Amino acid sequence: MIFVPVDYQRANPYVYKLFLTLFYIDLFLALCPAWRGSFILKFISYDLFMSLWLYVGLFSSIILSFFILIIQRKVYNILLFFTIYFLHIFFAISIVYNGFKSGGLALFGIPLSYWVLFDTLKQYSFSSVHLKRAYYALLLWCILPIFYYIIAPAETKLLFVTGAGGNLLTFGGFAQHRNFYGILLGITFICTIVWKMKPIYKTILCLLLLSGLILSVCRTAIFSIAITSLYILLFSKEITFKKKFFLLLALIIVAGIIYFLLINSDFVTRDISDNDDRIELWSGMLEIIKNNVFLGLGEEAIYYSKGFPDGAPAHNFILAAIASYGIFVFILFVMLLILVYKFSGFYFRTSLVYLICWGLTQPYFGCTLVSIHIFLPLFIGYLLDNNRYKLVS
Repeated sequence: MIFVPVDYQRANPYVYKLFLTLFYIDLFLALCPAWRGSFILKFISYDLFMSLWLYVGLFSSIILSFFILIIQRKVYNILLFFTIYFLHIFFAISIVYNGFKSGGLALFGIPLSYWVLFDTLKQYSFSSVHLKRAYYALLLWCILPIFYYIIAPAETKLLFVTGAGGNLLTFGGFAQHRNFYGILLGITFICTIVWKMKPIYKTILCLLLLSGLILSVCRTAIFSIAITSLYILLFSKEITFKKKFFLLLALIIVAGIIYFLLINSDFVTRDISDNDDRIELWSGMLEIIKNNVFLGLGEEAIYYSKGFPDGAPAHNFILAAIASYGIFVFILFVMLLILVYKFSGFYFRTSLVYLICWGLTQPYFGCTLVSIHIFLPLFIGYLLDNNRYKLVS
């Protein structure tokens, strides 16, 4: 493994504080109750709340990344620097060629946030106290709504499964949607399985998190957690071969039980085998790519049809990158992911694997601005690397 050690002489106290400011802003926004029964929605509309939620997160990332680079005034990994630089050039060419349809924010935000997250961050080390705060906050946020849902009256239960348009969905906890709940539950589950604690406590917490996962029926979260758990099991040097064998057996058994529950209509209200909408969406994106393979559309590709009257993004970061900004942007983005993986510690890699799994079937990860759902898992992965021998096993 190639891992660049922290050089403490490069650390700047102001940059250190800016990183933590961004981390806690994103953590606050991520855990802010946004379900239909949230007290916040008594004061502002759901649409206004979501707009504030989105833009506060994005502008915080861009503005704080700008100040971090201004203060730090240096990039340290030349391969990462030039990959991001050329990615930005082809990204800009796509936008300019297609007539500046969109992307003004991303033109500044992508290189700034990528350099900061993938290069500058690696020059700093953070105390375990920040990891503890994030983990316990996420743990409570994931588990408390499960108990509340069980004891709540029928009208409150309905709010837990009601979408923004009033349509019935599956359980999403205190989040806006089951996928928002699922992506944070997944990173919480990953932290739990590597956290140093008594086996009985770890088992109870994992079962509680898995019950929330089953209630949500979030297929992407189930897939991503399974693949990431397997990655940890296979590549962690702290786990002995004998322990790996029994844990692999346990993972297979748990996966089998969850699959049985999800295909049984007595336990879930959503047919997980129904992929017709995703097949139609991906087929539509392939048609867009055929006509715009080199420079894309110059904006986020949206597919419209009778099945998607309001339009839908690709729900696949590969198709999304090519359809939106062209094949050259996609190739450079893949090169960037390979380099980031190569020059990162084990748990940052683990979080990256987790996000890539999400990006295969959801729009939360890809060649886009660094959102809350990208920054938080990767920063927590870096915190785990900083405190690998203190809190994790």
